[in-house]
Amino acid sequence: WSQSPLFLTTREIGTIIGLTFLFFPLLFVKEFYYRTVQSKLNPSNKFKEYFKMVFIGIFMDNMLTTIIALLTWGSGNNALSFIALSLTATFVMSVIQQILVTWVYMYSGRNIMGSTIFLCILYSWIIVNFFPFS
Repeated sequence: WSQSPLFLTTREIGTIIGLTFLFFPLLFVKEFYYRTVQSKLNPSNKFKEYFKMVFIGIFMDNMLTTIIALLTWGSGNNALSFIALSLTATFVMSVIQQILVTWVYMYSGRNIMGSTIFLCILYSWIIVNFFPFS
């Protein structure tokens, strides 16, 4: 993979396009479900609505990670502890993606398709640039 995440090679661009098409159906269902849950909010202003949407998304994305981490915190099972530690990076990335994707959703006219495409490209870019096996 390339040394700089700013300059992508042709192979990496092709991989991002392929992963975007692969992720789209699954992430579209996820986004549709999230936005349906979040549409039930009745906020007083856009600022509060944005942060409520972000925190609901973070909670829904990371509920399983948090449960595994809490269950394995004091146990002697090192394999599960390693999984929970590995999922901490996933937790951090999901916080970043919730902040970005919710912003795109709110300021693109509440377009689920646009936020899904952005999420697919973001996930693909993260995989190609930050995972060593790409």
